[in-house]
Parts: sequence; C-alpha cells; structure tokens
Amino acid sequence: MKTLATILIGLLPVACSKSDISRCNTKGPLNDIPWLKELKEQFDKDTGPYRQIITQYTYQGETVFLVDACHLCSDALQVVYDCEKNVLCEFGGIEGKNTCPDFKKKATGKLVLYDK
Repeated sequence: MKTLATILIGLLPVACSKSDISRCNTKGPLNDIPWLKELKEQFDKDTGPYRQIITQYTYQGETVFLVDACHLCSDALQVVYDCEKNVLCEFGGIEGKNTCPDFKKKATGKLVLYDK
C-alpha cells in the first residue's frame, strides 16, 4: 500500500501542471500568451473599418479564445483556439462552418479581452 501511495503522490505534480496548462495559467492572456499578444498587436495596427474581438470562454473544461478578426463581416470566419493555438472550432466563413454546434450552449464565463 505504501508503494501505491508513493506512486500516486509522484503523479500529482504532473496532473497539476496539465490542469494549469489547460487553463493557460495566466490572468493576463493578451500579455502572457505569445500568440495572443502578437494577434492583439496586429489588430492594434489594423486601420480597417471592421471590429476585431477576442473573447475568452471556458469550453469542455478548458480556457479557450474565440477570435473574430472581422466582426459582422459577411463570410468572415470565427475561430476558437486553446491556449496553445490549436484550432478547436470554426464558425462561418464562405462555407458556413460550424464545427462545434454545442459551443453557444456549453461555453461559459464569457470575458471580452479585446474589442476594437
């Protein structure tokens, strides 16, 4: 029994670090997550007439970011990324994609991080 407890305790830091990664382990994602920081800087430089919005949600137990690079543009594609910039969902575009039909119902904790 002592050996089993030692093994389980040894696995505990791995489980915690994975949980931290899935939640991005940051309170300031636009500054602390490199790809989001770069995207924000690109949006800041854009002088076009359309709004760009980055919204944070919790979806399927993970922190995710919905990026709307051309808000209310016809045929614009909205993309949901995880903390590592893996594409989880896509909405709209010329094809009318909806790869996560449950997103609107199951995404919680909406927090607009950027709106220009």
